[in-house]
Amino acid sequence: MTLAVHRVAGGAFETIRVDGGFALSISRHLVRLARSIDQLGFGPLDVEAVRYDVEQMLAATLLTTTLLTTTTRDARLRVTALAVGSRLHTVLSVGPLGTWPPATRLVTVPWTRNERSAVRGAKALGAADAVVARSMAVERGGDEALLIDSRGRVSEGVSSNLFAVIDDRLVTPSLDAGALGGITREVLLEITETTETDLTLDDLVTATEVFLTSSTRLIQPVSAIDDWTVPTVDGEQTMAASAAYRRLLAAKPDA
Repeated sequence: MTLAVHRVAGGAFETIRVDGGFALSISRHLVRLARSIDQLGFGPLDVEAVRYDVEQMLAATLLTTTLLTTTTRDARLRVTALAVGSRLHTVLSVGPLGTWPPATRLVTVPWTRNERSAVRGAKALGAADAVVARSMAVERGGDEALLIDSRGRVSEGVSSNLFAVIDDRLVTPSLDAGALGGITREVLLEITETTETDLTLDDLVTATEVFLTSSTRLIQPVSAIDDWTVPTVDGEQTMAASAAYRRLLAAKPDA
């Protein structure tokens, strides 16, 4: 018997929130997936074919599993594009959405986000450093690790983008600091008056509100960063951004 062994060269992935049976911002996610695959040199990705497969899978899942409940139909959808030999394969999986705490604690870790990485901006597979960083954050009583780049600028959480209210302005770190351009971040930049800027930890601890964004958590207030307590949790601008975002998705799930 001869066994064919196929070496997986690499790939990229997207984690998408499913609300009410709809894959939220699916178009943005698939555009980013295609961009990541191109950046890694494995493209092109047939976006419309992947979209069709996602729609078929969600339709079948609604009929055959309790993962998407009849009342909420919420889930976590993962779309993975794998380069196997000279071919690109797409793998879809769906699981429970899970829950996030009302507010989160951030812990800074001693490892830097490499803003000069060749794969900066790509949501690539193989994020062992993220696993280690989050594990340290949890060991130190936090929920999420806060990453700083090699120049001392605040970058992002392990799987989240950061926003803060400083001097009454809503700001978020520039992607130049190595952060992944999150989908929720992208939408908020369009529907709120947010300024992209460089932030240090000294800047951040002058904030009156801090929150994280990601496709599964949406908008989650931050209650503390290391030993510093954020003055206002669920503050005015945090709640306004969250309300605006939810209104948009309720009207246009693929926004």
